[in-house]
Amino acid sequence: MVALSSTLDLTVYRPRLPRESALWQCVQQHFDGFTTEYRASYQTKYGPLRPVVQDVVQRFLKCGDLHEGFARVRCPDCRLEYLLAFSCKTRGFCPSCQQRRIVQTAQTLVEDVFAIVPHCHYVLSLPVALRTFFQRDRSLLTDLCRLANESLREWMQTTLNETSAAPGVVLTLHTFGDYLNFHPHIHAIATDGLFDRAGTFTPLPEAQLRHLRDLFRAKIFRLLVQRRLLSPALVHKFMQWKHSGFNLFRSDPVKGTHRAELEKMAQYILRHFFAVEKMTYFPQTGRVIYHSRLNPTTRRNFEVYTATDFLAAVTQHIPEKGAQMVKYYGYYSNKARGQRRSKEDSVGHAPRLPPAESVDDTWQPERSPYKRRRIPAKTWRELIKRAWDVDPLLCPKCGGQMRSISLIEDAPVIEKILRHLDLWEGLARPTDRGPPLRLEPEYIREPFYEDLPFGPDSYAE
Repeated sequence: MVALSSTLDLTVYRPRLPRESALWQCVQQHFDGFTTEYRASYQTKYGPLRPVVQDVVQRFLKCGDLHEGFARVRCPDCRLEYLLAFSCKTRGFCPSCQQRRIVQTAQTLVEDVFAIVPHCHYVLSLPVALRTFFQRDRSLLTDLCRLANESLREWMQTTLNETSAAPGVVLTLHTFGDYLNFHPHIHAIATDGLFDRAGTFTPLPEAQLRHLRDLFRAKIFRLLVQRRLLSPALVHKFMQWKHSGFNLFRSDPVKGTHRAELEKMAQYILRHFFAVEKMTYFPQTGRVIYHSRLNPTTRRNFEVYTATDFLAAVTQHIPEKGAQMVKYYGYYSNKARGQRRSKEDSVGHAPRLPPAESVDDTWQPERSPYKRRRIPAKTWRELIKRAWDVDPLLCPKCGGQMRSISLIEDAPVIEKILRHLDLWEGLARPTDRGPPLRLEPEYIREPFYEDLPFGPDSYAE
């Protein structure tokens, strides 16, 4: 290994130091105590401790840990080398791994899913009195997504009097509120109009949003009555409320040519349920302060938790294994996109997507849509470049192109290398920092993602 020189004035990607993260420290010090007291202190409020919680948290504690294995990355010109630790690959808890999915999915939506037509952002939420049902029976969350899509589609069809047409909808389920309370609600990006079977798009005129809200409310009450969670008499009482608690938001339409704005909107609906930078952990007292927007009830912009209370609030938002958190409906459904792709392949070739600057608001999808290119999974390198605007494989010493030379997964070899570099046990290791860093005279220790941007032949020296 070669120590970095500080003579070259470059900005390089800042390595993560997961053990310095407030979240990592809180989890590492208090998770065992949390699981021990969960049944007595939290099961009544949150339900039984789900197996997926313990699995995800244990893997999170190993994310970015060089002791769990790493890749060796070397510059072939100056021989500078650093270690790239593996990620935990978990969903819905590790901020680093989740950010990878957000960047990757948002770009795929813009490049491979969204048509060049106007889109709106919708939010549909439930009253407080009904949220407990969805917390205790998480199968209801799937129904919540389905009913939100049905409400959007039927509302648009009624408005345009087009029962055979459908919008394109990308929908995400959020279970969290500002202060990590369980608050199931739907975020959706939907086309501002309908596609018919031929692929012709008809814009949506001005329409009353209260009709969409009332339709969604009726569908939710019908579901809960069918599941015998509410009685018809109690539903009748809910219907008499002046303020129903069913809230609805709709953004102004975003033009289909404004791809950067659409990508920003997509990243917003895909966002992680909490931000580490909002969290302050006090290890001496075992307290956590979480900052967010001003709470009109408490009239403050923060909440104070014990460490175990904070873990109980955070872990309730971990999704079940295999749960689909992003759903595609209508014109954007997997089936519809697959059928269009099959037709495109059968033609052999199709006109390419016109440049964004040449597309005006009157552009319509053709009956034989243009052939969208298949988007491969974004590599670790490209995701870092998009997130932080720096190239993690740009050698900070000579500016050359670095590459992976081996993967180290054998425990004795890991220990031997880390001891040789004085990185075994206790020394600083790859946090969710991120922005560029001025070059420092030390080893680079990059812990990010597992999907290295190299071919299999590059792993051998």
